Amino acid sequence: MTKVRTRSVTHGVAVQVGRTEDEEFLPHPGGRKVIASRLVLIVERSQRNLDLLQGALAKEGIEAIGAHSTESLEEVLSRTEVALVLIDLSGLDERVWEGCETLRTAGVPFVVISPRQSADVYRASAVHGARGVLVKPLAVRELLAVVKGLLGGD
Repeated sequence: MTKVRTRSVTHGVAVQVGRTEDEEFLPHPGGRKVIASRLVLIVERSQRNLDLLQGALAKEGIEAIGAHSTESLEEVLSRTEVALVLIDLSGLDERVWEGCETLRTAGVPFVVISPRQSADVYRASAVHGARGVLVKPLAVRELLAVVKGLLGGD
């Protein structure tokens, strides 16, 4: 298992420490290198929730970086290749669906996290290409199973 260091970002990215033999380094504009084969981007308005999600993934050797808005999502995607995006709809406006459409078009898998069960959320998520919808409160085992399944491993 790869040890990782995570931190949230609004205008920067985290760097993974250590790697396994099958991972490839990608250049980062700041001169650092980011390992993208298992890099997860979490779009989450709440810093506390972002820290919890990053911690759960880090325990499994999965690096996660954070964005606090749809604009931050687009900024990070413009300079960093990610393997998966988790998008918490809480506190985000309707522009989130534009971000989802960008992900779908780019072929980046994403999962929507909804604050409640809603047929409208399931429908909009499917229309915009989400690979799934998780409903809060999240079960860590379920989250990890979904993430690992989409990352194709473990």
